[in-house]
Amino acid sequence: MKEIFKEVFNQKFYTALNEAHFFLREDIKSYLIKLSKNLANKEKDIVSIYIENFKLAEDEKRAICQDTGYVQVFVELGRDVHIGFNIKETIEEIVKDFYEKNFLRKSLTNPITKKNTETNTPVFIDYEIVEGEVFKVDILIKGGGSENATRTKLLLPTLTKDQLEEVIIEEIKSIGAKACPPYIIGVCIGGNLEKAIFYSKKLLLYKIDENPMDSLEMEISNRLKKKINELPIGFQGLKFGETVIDLKLKILPSHIATLPLAISVGCNVVRQSSFTI
Repeated sequence: MKEIFKEVFNQKFYTALNEAHFFLREDIKSYLIKLSKNLANKEKDIVSIYIENFKLAEDEKRAICQDTGYVQVFVELGRDVHIGFNIKETIEEIVKDFYEKNFLRKSLTNPITKKNTETNTPVFIDYEIVEGEVFKVDILIKGGGSENATRTKLLLPTLTKDQLEEVIIEEIKSIGAKACPPYIIGVCIGGNLEKAIFYSKKLLLYKIDENPMDSLEMEISNRLKKKINELPIGFQGLKFGETVIDLKLKILPSHIATLPLAISVGCNVVRQSSFTI
């Protein structure tokens, strides 16, 4: 039985929050730097702004995006792991302290009264029970732009694969540049609606060169990415470069009378970090 100690968890979680807010993912950094070397004139100037932004964020410990968002946490908890403290309360204490000490904008409000919680809590936490002594935590910071680009639909189960792909492409077309492309996109087809949203968000956590997909998922993903990048959107809607850097897709069995679809979008600074204990 693995014991998770609160002091160790606090340190790991605080460090991961710091990484998510102030450091761009290495795979996206590499993508931008490599792209910059192959561009000229105005296009190169635009990409250089992205690069300057993540370098300033790192060097000066500034938020990589002005919308410091809400905190979503995915916990994989092994059956042979014991946690002797209230993990939700502990996470929210850390988030409250982190946002206060780092002067980050607190964006969570009551949706009716619009009164700010003043702590950037609650934190939205999803738990998965797995085998063994696994204890893995993923943090995703979601701003309003990318969150508003989330799309969910309950489609007719009679749709063909081609028709379903067209629905997804039309949804991305409707989003346009509103969520600050180039995007990382997660698409889940099937399941039930809440699980479709869950998995579409989890897909944003994978690095560009990671492949969690089977052959059919990969086939559809590649075709969607190609068609989306043919749309006249591009970097920040300026019609050059890719609209989507990466698109991961998951297919889940669903009731024969249903066809749930969820699309989650990460902007050009997908803010994510993870740790294991």
